[in-house]
Amino acid sequence: MSSKMLSAMVVLIACVAAPAFGQAPPAGGGQGGGQGGPGGRPDFAQMRKMFEDRMKQQLEVTDEQWTALQPKIEKVQQLQRDAQGRGMFGFGRGPGGQGGQDQQLSPVQEKVKALQDAVASPDATPDDVKAKLDALRQAKAKAREELAKAQDDLRGAINLKQEAVFVVMGMLD
Repeated sequence: MSSKMLSAMVVLIACVAAPAFGQAPPAGGGQGGGQGGPGGRPDFAQMRKMFEDRMKQQLEVTDEQWTALQPKIEKVQQLQRDAQGRGMFGFGRGPGGQGGQDQQLSPVQEKVKALQDAVASPDATPDDVKAKLDALRQAKAKAREELAKAQDDLRGAINLKQEAVFVVMGMLD
C-alpha cells in the first residue's frame, strides 16, 4: 500500500472516529453487548452516517447539494477500492457484508473472488491461476480508467475549496 493511500486511510479513520470520542455511550451499552457496543460488532451504517455528516460539514453543502454529490462520491470510492483490488474488503462490503445481504459484486470483486478460488483449489493449474491473475489485472486497469473519469466528473461538480477537501481525503489527486 502506498504511503499516500495509508495517509488517506488515517485521515478517513480520524474523521470517522473523532466525533465518536466526544459522545456518551449508548443506553444499555454494557460490556460485550449489542451492535457497535464494547465487544460487539461495529455498526457500519452508523459509521457511514458519521463519515457522511463530517464530509457534508467539511464541504459546507446543503442537503440538496449533497444529494447531487453523493452518487459521484460513492462512485469514486468504489472505483478507488476496485483500482487497488480492495473491493471485497471494505467496511462490510462484498458477499454477505451488510446485514447478511448479498450485494452485486463489481467486475474487480468478481475477478478477486475467482483468483482466490483458483489459488485455494488443489486442482488449479498454473495456467488457471495465471489466467485469473491476468483477468484481475485487466479489470483493475479498466477500473483505474473509469476512476479517472469519475474523479473528473466529481471535480466538475465542486468548487475549489471542496476540491481541496477531497484532495486531503485522498479521493482526488
